Amino acid sequence: MTEPTFDYLIVGGGAAGCVLAHRLSEDPALSVGLIEAGDELAGSRVAVPVRGVLSKAWRRVDRSVEQPGLNGRAIDLASGATLGGASVAGRMVWTRGHPSDYDHWASSGNEGWSTEEVLPFFQQVEDRRGGSSVRDGAVPVQAPRTDDPWLAVFTEAARQVGWPTHAGNPEDEWPQGLGPQALTQHAGERWSSARVCLQPDRGLSRPAVLTGTTALRVVFDGKRATGVEVTQDGRTSGVLHARCEVIVCAGALRSPHLLQVSGLGDGGVLQKTGIRFKHHLPGVGMNLQDTLAFPLRYAVPGVPWGTAWAHRAVALSRYRRMRRGAFTTNTAEFGGTLRTSSEAERPDVQLDFGVSLFDQGARRFTLWIGALRPSSRGQVLSESPDPFSAPRIDPRYLDDPDDMERLVQAYRHCKRVVQAPALASRCRRTLLAPTDDSGLQVREFIRDHAQSQGHFAGTCRMGTDPLAVVDARLKVHGVQGLRVVDASVMPTLVSGGPLAATVMLAGKAARMILDDARTGG
Repeated sequence: MTEPTFDYLIVGGGAAGCVLAHRLSEDPALSVGLIEAGDELAGSRVAVPVRGVLSKAWRRVDRSVEQPGLNGRAIDLASGATLGGASVAGRMVWTRGHPSDYDHWASSGNEGWSTEEVLPFFQQVEDRRGGSSVRDGAVPVQAPRTDDPWLAVFTEAARQVGWPTHAGNPEDEWPQGLGPQALTQHAGERWSSARVCLQPDRGLSRPAVLTGTTALRVVFDGKRATGVEVTQDGRTSGVLHARCEVIVCAGALRSPHLLQVSGLGDGGVLQKTGIRFKHHLPGVGMNLQDTLAFPLRYAVPGVPWGTAWAHRAVALSRYRRMRRGAFTTNTAEFGGTLRTSSEAERPDVQLDFGVSLFDQGARRFTLWIGALRPSSRGQVLSESPDPFSAPRIDPRYLDDPDDMERLVQAYRHCKRVVQAPALASRCRRTLLAPTDDSGLQVREFIRDHAQSQGHFAGTCRMGTDPLAVVDARLKVHGVQGLRVVDASVMPTLVSGGPLAATVMLAGKAARMILDDARTGG
């Protein structure tokens, strides 16, 4: 293969990589290369919102090691595996988190990351106008279009138990409580970061997008990153060169793996695996965080339209004519975050409500309950110098006893909503729930049924302490010409899904990179 040279070489075409490539390409003097192992999906394949939620074709599914906290279960860890990443394969929920999340980042020694300082970058990467067109380079944020009567049922149930609710107005930038969730849709279609940022008709210098290209390792000249060794479609290999910087945007599971096989990590551990050691950074792959959630499930009236062809045909016709209805669903349009006690300074529970579309037999309602900002910390460790060898992923779910106690408390707080008249009158029978409310039974239920929510973060954490991997400008400590820009740099998870925070982070990173280029920083 030819070995082209770019000013900036971005590894990973997920949500962060697409935004970063777009922003850097706004400077016509810069050449930008974007490497993505997956493919570039045709727009019609991913425009229908429900396809990305239900299809497994656009996901990479890793497997955790067996988890003692989950009764020895190894569980699936899903992430996006195509251009656009999680913004293609995820549920499209757009939540910034809680303002205090970013003040906490800043107070941990990360200058420039307070709520006040990140707010302009949220506003830059969001389009909340709801007009006839999408603002260039900004993710459309709109209310659900399913017109599902269950939204009103969920809202009434929440009100009956005294929980705060909101109307789901997309212009509300920091919604509190529960309500219709803001989604990354426009006119009933999914708008991924790839669609927003890499459309060929935007009138910008488009980055060179190299799909089907897998990064094997970062190449160094001494302590300076100068390129990336890649293979295309598993056949040919070579080196893509970077004049200014290599920027890793492969996600919280793959970014630390790439750094480790490139020789960056705990020196003693890397040498034992046969990896050629480059620089001692013991925090690479540490501090893995994820939201763990468990379901409560109940049978409700009706037949799933996925098994009722007449209902499905009507829904499809409505979508084609109006871009509304069931085909716009993310399967959990109603949800949000709550405080389980008045003493909590910020929300500590995340809830998602959904009614099934495709079950065999009776229709069902599911409430997913998760505890925000877990205390347990896992790790991602490469066990071989072979970049195709999957890393060992150990989330260490419920390793900290406080995480289990928070989930038990969340269950006891949240079961009240199922008992509220609006829902209780519709629940025909229990399909999945603890058999009683004793602490032992609830704990065993959680261990048997909790699942990853795919909110991976923290494995290349920013900070100034010895276990930090990048500084506040996202430069990797101890080397030159290398940054990490994705959820792996987050010191702690935000209060909710990390998609919006990741896109914001990429927009802010682009500004820092361009400023450094102008000033020689």
